[in-house]
Amino acid sequence: MKTLNSRCVAAVILSCFAIQFLPATHEWFRYDRWAILHGECWRLFTGHVVHFSTAHLFVNITAFAVISLLPSNRRLGQSWLFLTSGMLFISTALLLLRPGMAFYAGLSGIVSLVVWDFAVSGFIATPKHRTFFLCVIMMLAAKLGFEFASGRSVALSFKHGVAAEPVAHLLGALFAIGWALFSLCYRHIPPRPRLSCAMK
Repeated sequence: MKTLNSRCVAAVILSCFAIQFLPATHEWFRYDRWAILHGECWRLFTGHVVHFSTAHLFVNITAFAVISLLPSNRRLGQSWLFLTSGMLFISTALLLLRPGMAFYAGLSGIVSLVVWDFAVSGFIATPKHRTFFLCVIMMLAAKLGFEFASGRSVALSFKHGVAAEPVAHLLGALFAIGWALFSLCYRHIPPRPRLSCAMK
């Protein structure tokens, strides 16, 4: 089992800090539904590294840095594909499922994606520790249930006019589960036989 690529983690964290401390860039990089629908598709990725406040930034960065150390079944070199695909999936699904949400920002959907990937991959790959990973999955599910029921984040209180978005956390979980199941199926596909040609 592998952890996330350190360069990939560093790139995400540095992007979060750079954008946070250059406030003029927020308007250009945040998830903005109207702008995305009018062609500014980079926001599907960059919206995840914009944050509404310094507290929002540090909670997400701390969680991401710690959780990125957790092992997973990703193959070496898949970290970039894993994270960028997750960003695209979450943002695109929010466009479809949350038409009334004008803006979104924050790394929490990706944090959810990484921690669910750890739990589900561990459950699949390590039969001896399935009880532990099942407990982790149940705690993560309880966290999601609390957020949907209360409309509040477990880790952070937002100022007036800004709310937690549990749908993004759920989408991160669904992507991680789908990734783990696809990886499991892919490993069980037998290799294609090599064809040989004989010249006579």
